[in-house]
Amino acid sequence: MQCYFDHRSLMLLAERQEALWTRRQALDSGAGYELIRSRVKQGTWIDHGHGVFGPPGVPWTHRRWLWRAHLIAGRGSVVSHEAAAVLHRMEGFSGEPVVVTRSHGGWSRLDGVTVHQIDDCRPHHRTRRQGLPVTTPVRTVLDLATVVGRARLEIAVEEELARGRVSVAGLAALLEEVARPGKPGVTRLQNVLDRQVGNRPSVTRLEWLMDRVLESLAGIRVVREIPLPSRGECDGRVDFALPEFRIVIEVDGRRWHERRRDMIRDRDRDNAAASAGWLTLRFMWEHVVEDPDGVARTIRSVCDQRTRP
Repeated sequence: MQCYFDHRSLMLLAERQEALWTRRQALDSGAGYELIRSRVKQGTWIDHGHGVFGPPGVPWTHRRWLWRAHLIAGRGSVVSHEAAAVLHRMEGFSGEPVVVTRSHGGWSRLDGVTVHQIDDCRPHHRTRRQGLPVTTPVRTVLDLATVVGRARLEIAVEEELARGRVSVAGLAALLEEVARPGKPGVTRLQNVLDRQVGNRPSVTRLEWLMDRVLESLAGIRVVREIPLPSRGECDGRVDFALPEFRIVIEVDGRRWHERRRDMIRDRDRDNAAASAGWLTLRFMWEHVVEDPDGVARTIRSVCDQRTRP
């Protein structure tokens, strides 16, 4: 039974996609395979390959090439790397690169398109520019670290920090979220950040700042420098603890290469505390210095979610 073909809805969709649509979108509009073949044969639909179609006579712009690449790569794909930098008008990036990121899986090679297969590009790493799904400025900076040299990356980071579109705390949080041994670009971006923020507060100053944050949490008892809660897997002491909620709070003033070097030890300490029923919250100095109110809100929110033993 032939379904009703909603041509108007398909064309409205195409208007938002630079006069392009996919075979799947046409089928969802009720077109049917025979109708698609007929329209292509008649020349009223142009087959642009890989299941993407459009009307005849539409000129190709950079944005249209990006839409084609995104539609071919699939709904979960996103414009990224140099192409995202151009859309965000980042310093030092120009031209018409066509670059998309998608999760790992099947992909047909496409001339003129660079496809990165990455599984840690999460929903909050995405935004929209000119209607296209594109990585956020902070995620774009991290992705650029995998494909450009240090000098070019430093210029982009300096410019984005000056514009206020990224912050050291935001870059630090993203690195903490996605960093893993062997993750491309992480070391390069860490080195750039170390140069950007060479004057770090002393350990004493950082702990004093964290004290002020914790003092703002009325009604929550804080103790300092207690033995690491564990079942004996690890020893040492922790910076701060909230015993009523079994929360450990660690503040980290190390340089990036030191954090990376000690990543396994930190995870071992966190796991040891978790085995004893304690949750570890780690805050880098960037968070404590740049956004103390945000740190306080995070701690309060976690406390509200945890049941007092």
